[in-house]
Amino acid sequence: MRQTLLSSSRSFVDNFISSSSTKFSIFRTIPSGAPSPSTPPTNTLLILDSSFNPPSLAHQTLATSALRASYSLHTGPRRLLLLFSVHNADKKAAPAPFEQRLAMMVKFAEDLHEKMVDIEAHTRKDDPRISEDLVIDVGLTKLPYYNDKSIAIEENKDYAGNPMHIHLTGFDTYTRLILSSRYKQRHELIVP
Repeated sequence: MRQTLLSSSRSFVDNFISSSSTKFSIFRTIPSGAPSPSTPPTNTLLILDSSFNPPSLAHQTLATSALRASYSLHTGPRRLLLLFSVHNADKKAAPAPFEQRLAMMVKFAEDLHEKMVDIEAHTRKDDPRISEDLVIDVGLTKLPYYNDKSIAIEENKDYAGNPMHIHLTGFDTYTRLILSSRYKQRHELIVP
């Protein structure tokens, strides 16, 4: 299975990079086949945008914290997008090749989904939505900046209902955003 995942990742990355018109694409959705056509659209899309070189405990902590908070704060199905840019604004493409990172992201998404179902099963034993409403997508973009990525995600129409985007960032990314003149010119910062 590992070789199959790596092979399909390599093919997807090659096709994605060679496409002149595609700015964003979803590679895999966890659980497989989710969401069903009858699933109501989500109103909030959590986006963990990272180099995933490799996926780490910090990525897991950011995602699980946001997902747990989203359970009580947002109605409708919950979606998390693990997003990797093949043209990062400030990090080099080394050492792991893109197809290996994409494969690691899929395994990370599978583990994260399983962990969230286990956590929530113990927390909310009587709630049938626990295993049904969490969907994790693994996607690629060619764009380096958050605002441009959000626009590409909206234009792609993979998320019905045009959900609000919440970008999950670690301290290093948050610091770069605050210091970035491009970000200051195009966004208003709201600091809790």
